[in-house]
Amino acid sequence: MRRVFKRVNTRKAVGPDGICGRVLKACADQLALVFTDIFNLSLMLGIVPSSVKRSTIVLVPKKPRPSDLNDYRPVALTSVMMKCFEKLVRDFITSSLPASMDPLQFAYRHNRSTDDAIAHLLHTTLTHLDEGRGNYVKMLFVDYSSAFNTIIPSLLTTKLGDLGLHTSLCDWISNFLTDRPQSVRVGNCTSSTFTLSTGAPQGCVLSPLLYSLYTYDCTATSSSTIIVKFADDTVVMGLISDNDERAYLEEIKHLENWCQENNLLLIVSKTKELIVNCSKKQERHYQPVRISGTTVERVDSFRYLGVHISQDLSWSRHTNSLAKKARQRLYHLRCLRDFRLPSKVLWNFYTCTIESIFTGNITVWFGNSTKQDRQALQRVVRSAERITHTELPDLQTIYYKWCKDQGQENCNIHKESPDVDKHFTIPEEYRELISSIENCRCSAPPKPCNFPLIMIGIVPSPSRKEQFLPGQKVRVATKDGHVGSTGKLAARHEGFYTITEQINEVAYRVGLPGNTNGNLLRVGQVGCALGGWRGLQGASVMVGWACRRKDTPTPARDGTTHLPRSQSPAY
Repeated sequence: MRRVFKRVNTRKAVGPDGICGRVLKACADQLALVFTDIFNLSLMLGIVPSSVKRSTIVLVPKKPRPSDLNDYRPVALTSVMMKCFEKLVRDFITSSLPASMDPLQFAYRHNRSTDDAIAHLLHTTLTHLDEGRGNYVKMLFVDYSSAFNTIIPSLLTTKLGDLGLHTSLCDWISNFLTDRPQSVRVGNCTSSTFTLSTGAPQGCVLSPLLYSLYTYDCTATSSSTIIVKFADDTVVMGLISDNDERAYLEEIKHLENWCQENNLLLIVSKTKELIVNCSKKQERHYQPVRISGTTVERVDSFRYLGVHISQDLSWSRHTNSLAKKARQRLYHLRCLRDFRLPSKVLWNFYTCTIESIFTGNITVWFGNSTKQDRQALQRVVRSAERITHTELPDLQTIYYKWCKDQGQENCNIHKESPDVDKHFTIPEEYRELISSIENCRCSAPPKPCNFPLIMIGIVPSPSRKEQFLPGQKVRVATKDGHVGSTGKLAARHEGFYTITEQINEVAYRVGLPGNTNGNLLRVGQVGCALGGWRGLQGASVMVGWACRRKDTPTPARDGTTHLPRSQSPAY
């Protein structure tokens, strides 16, 4: 109890009892023993005092401009003291549950997040599309009406007993959810108190966990269907082969019957269907999905867990949404700059309000986004740099960092995870080999290469020239998308070269590639020069400008220079 009291968030709203979190945190040592006896007695008797079950319901808008009562979310303000007790009960229940329970429920599980849910959904989709020509995937995004508020305590207690929880704990949870005094507050007006015995109030610590346990038996009944869940966000996936959708339609019917048995109401108007089909030549006539006699709407894109998933699995719509939202917040950043706030404050504001937009689920969508989409997002970062007068990390660096952090967490992923077979460590003897293959961008990173880089197809300004010294090694590569006879000729001579002679300030003589199988440039660590080519004579004379681009940072002390990945030929 002492540890929980000392970790109380003092900014949380006060419950009906009027005891704020600051009091519990400041007096944790004095109150720990007293409340320990009270909570132990409550668990032993299986009774929760009515005074701590009391809650005040406030309405939180779901949209910036709500126009209907359904646009508000009812949130219960409960006692801060009771929330501390709920945390202890939640941790005990979590440690008592079997690890194999509901592996496709990604919410409230250790080392699982929205990234894992989306990644599992996309990986399953792509795997099925690759297995056979003509395969396609149907996704039904299910929406429930007030899912937390429809839990039946007696049915929940039965399911908890089936999971192996002690009878006294099940009785305590049942008492916690029944006979709850509640009142509604809108502005300065408060309604009279009424009592409810159904549902788990939104705002309680235990409610999300209890809901996931309440729906743990909602699983797929066929090998060609999958039900992915993140709390109440449910997706029914149908892996269709040979145009046989019977298992998918039967799964939806089974889900509809399960909802009726468990007092859950499906909102058909908010339930959407998305079809992913890579075969554009073959026209198909898909069977419509009907729930309760109403046809489910079919969409081209759906926003699931904060990510826009399109029917072609592209990320243009998602990145456009992120760029638009980030550009809107640049206005507030400019206002803070006009107030002459220090750069440190502007940097903190950028990190909290703008960079956080880009980092949401970045490990899922950034790696497969197009170069144009990344450049659109990077332009927002460059605008923020000009406003804050601070060097900000590019999105490629942020993406690497998040992938590295998530990879380290997944190294200890539980063996019961549905994605355990997708996480493995590359053997030591293969890491150097894989790092030299340019197409394996998602494998172990190559070793750093300090050789300067000359790219064919870019003509920078000749006003800033740099000299190459004889004996210096360089790597020659063509610019992405460069066409023409010069580019085709130069592409045959990509590799590592040695400067043998400087003819003039724009022309050099080089030797043949000395080590074509050497280490490729590490993405993000390229050399100091970019060349604009005028000709290439037998790969012996290079004519072009050797200058530093404006956005090329100064080389580090170790001789390397960091440049965004989009400017690297390895990209």
